[in-house]
Amino acid sequence: ADRDCLSLYKQIWNWVGSPGNTLNSFADLALGPQRLDEMAVPQDERNVVMGPADSWGMIGSLTGLTLSDQSGSPQAEAYRMARLGRVANLETYMDQNVQRHTVGAHAGTPLTDGAQTTTYANMLTSYQMSLVTDGWDASIALKEGDVFTIDTVFAVNPVSKDTLDFLQQFVIRADVTTNATTTADTTLTISPPIITTGPYQTVSVGVPDGATITYKGTLSTAYPQNMVFHKNAFALVTVPLEMPDSVGWKARQTDQEAGLSVRLVKDYDIDNDVEIIRADILYGVEAIYPELASRISGTA
Repeated sequence: ADRDCLSLYKQIWNWVGSPGNTLNSFADLALGPQRLDEMAVPQDERNVVMGPADSWGMIGSLTGLTLSDQSGSPQAEAYRMARLGRVANLETYMDQNVQRHTVGAHAGTPLTDGAQTTTYANMLTSYQMSLVTDGWDASIALKEGDVFTIDTVFAVNPVSKDTLDFLQQFVIRADVTTNATTTADTTLTISPPIITTGPYQTVSVGVPDGATITYKGTLSTAYPQNMVFHKNAFALVTVPLEMPDSVGWKARQTDQEAGLSVRLVKDYDIDNDVEIIRADILYGVEAIYPELASRISGTA
């Protein structure tokens, strides 16, 4: 289940830090909550999930500080128990199933083809739109989860709609192969949609014709997808499974508060003279508010 949850990074367009660098300082980690602040994400229930290398990089950065004599201090916990605890208003977790994203082969000189915007009413159910582009090398594979920016198209404060000092990031929501002719159009499915007015405005201006597209990360290179997020960014939903009648032992544990349900059954294998225990969970995952999350890498 955690692997499927962590695979939701493909729906997250914010990505701070420099791909290929390990998180190994407070300043690196702080880029995550900074982006959440810039996106007006609530201060409570913030979390970060890191892969082993990034988690140990952060643990090492804290053990370099003066150890406190007080048991349970972040420095002491990092040094003695390899636990980060709560840092930068984030509950920290390590998960070896943090996914690695291989960036698509984004060769060429990609540009937008035509002025393009949409409205919230048009994107209400999918929160995606089509972006017409050209200038790519012929027949190259762009990947779901690739992140890019468009020249002159800046992010906005989601509350005040003031223009921020960094370009809005977009994520490709479906694999696509560029046109076999470099001058022909290639249409990308992207999030967030390019909305320039109203309460759901996402960008400072509409996409102009001929604007340069700049990718995040080196082509065909894999990077770990650590994520910082508010708890409402993602949903994990489980359904209590039916209990079979013909087994020797069975149990189902449901946690109403957490929304989790797991079924256990035990039976005897007469052919191999062993008892078999089976655990099952029926679940689904979704990024319901991807704007409440960001991917995070270290810095050079």
